[in-house]
Amino acid sequence: MQVNKKRLEENLHRTGDIGRTPEGGYTRPGFSPEYKQAVRALKSMMEEAGLTVTEDRIGNVIGRREGRYPEAPVIMTGSHLDTVVNGGLFDGNLGIIAALETVHMMNDGQVETDHPIEVVAFNAEEGSEMGGTFGSRVMTGRQDLNEKGLEEKLAHYQLSVEDIKSSVRDMSHVKAFVELHIEQGAYLASEGYDIGVVDGIVGITRYQVRVSGESNHAGTTPMKLRKDPVTAAAAIIKMIHEKALEYGHPFVATVGNIEVQPGMYNVIPSEVTLYLEMRDLEQARVEQFAKELEISAKRELSEVRVMFELQVNKPSKMLSKSVMKAIEKACIQEDGISSVVMSSGAGHDSKELIYKVPTGMIFVPSVGGISHSPKEYTTAEQIEKGVRILYRTLLCLDRQTEENEV
Repeated sequence: MQVNKKRLEENLHRTGDIGRTPEGGYTRPGFSPEYKQAVRALKSMMEEAGLTVTEDRIGNVIGRREGRYPEAPVIMTGSHLDTVVNGGLFDGNLGIIAALETVHMMNDGQVETDHPIEVVAFNAEEGSEMGGTFGSRVMTGRQDLNEKGLEEKLAHYQLSVEDIKSSVRDMSHVKAFVELHIEQGAYLASEGYDIGVVDGIVGITRYQVRVSGESNHAGTTPMKLRKDPVTAAAAIIKMIHEKALEYGHPFVATVGNIEVQPGMYNVIPSEVTLYLEMRDLEQARVEQFAKELEISAKRELSEVRVMFELQVNKPSKMLSKSVMKAIEKACIQEDGISSVVMSSGAGHDSKELIYKVPTGMIFVPSVGGISHSPKEYTTAEQIEKGVRILYRTLLCLDRQTEENEV
């Protein structure tokens, strides 16, 4: 079955162009007027594909194509419809439109599946005051209803805890979830692979590292008598970089922000706060890195006080081997498409779904490894190959049984 490239490209822009910025990017945050406009456009596109469309109370959109057995568990596919500020055309949006194209292909070929197929567009996957992966977290029942300040945050969007409760879905009626997504890195493009078969999504751990020194007059305090937290913080940043290189791929560590108090030219600072994030597939390695870093910093920088405070700890998750097998089989069936097993260095809605249902991810290359940017780009040829693999994967999962897993 052939991908209708013209239809695919037009649909990609029908939702994706909403929220276009003067810089050439796209700003479509969850719950925003632009997001709601994109929802309306997507609903129309789903209806054109013959899907039955619903929207839950927090803004997730689902389009359903019935199968031969309506009571059979659903095979779900899709991604998120929101963007970061001044982001790209493909992040999230491509996964939804690719899923919609597979439905069109089934319709074009009069293909009847045993299981219902659902195309889902999640709201608020990108980070916000609601936290990342909000839509998928709510749908899977993983949103903590006792989270501090939850009601106040929900009120900003005219929502309530009851809206969250009503948007939780019984995931026992979902057979599998498959998400096509751009890699957002440079591995596939640099190594020449067409498809990434994702085996796991790295964990995210964040610390505030506070370095306290002694504030004093910048003009009258001799250099050798200073207890400067900025100098110490610089040493810690160097430690982080060098130690992360020792840990090797896929471990990464990033100091994404630095705050200096009081932040004046003529005052030696009293305190520096480093915002440290670490990602890896093995949580034990992340914890070991943080422990070693703290010990080294306190031992080598005795002239200042160093405090590590854990802020976020989201462990890594491995994806479903059975869904991976379906994706790998699809790659074999499609001549001329190369694939490689790889991990994801970014978080995705799939990381929430995997807690409840067998979940897999298909990566397509990001030219130059660029994402969350107006320069984000994936070629039409790469997209077409990804859609072909997604289509075959869905059909493979439709035939897959517990006795014969692909």
